[in-house]
Amino acid sequence: MEVQEDLMFEFPRGLPGFESLRKFVIVERDGQPFKWLQSADEAHLAFLIADPHYFEPEYEADVPQGELNLLNVRFPEDLAMAVIVNVPPTQPEKMTVNLRAPIIFNIRERVGLQIILTSSRHPVNYAVIREWRRKTVDLEERRRTFEGPQTVPGVGAKEAHAVA
Repeated sequence: MEVQEDLMFEFPRGLPGFESLRKFVIVERDGQPFKWLQSADEAHLAFLIADPHYFEPEYEADVPQGELNLLNVRFPEDLAMAVIVNVPPTQPEKMTVNLRAPIIFNIRERVGLQIILTSSRHPVNYAVIREWRRKTVDLEERRRTFEGPQTVPGVGAKEAHAVA
């Protein structure tokens, strides 16, 4: 696969399971949350990736200093992060993301690493749709609780409901 060198990321260790593949490029479409991490070594191999904050706004990954050294990090703003997305071909509603093994990119140096976090606080198979539904239900319940009829001492339920 022919790709401009300045668009390529070098993965010094490859990716787990694909250690011999070292060169990748990110293929994106404007305005889309999903991108492809396309192998420049094997044209038929690409991984669907996305920013983990799209699924978990508070997501944080504790990247060991040795990994940051391998990425040649000089400035924190040079870093970007993505996670691999798994979409079963016949069941897209069972889409998962791997929050335990983020891919860290040094945008300036064009180096990438997939790291496996030792903490178990992030799941390997974060069920995107199930979690989205759970969070939507939680927000709806909070909204109903917050906006529900409120009673004021000395005012009957009928009058209180009319005020709310």
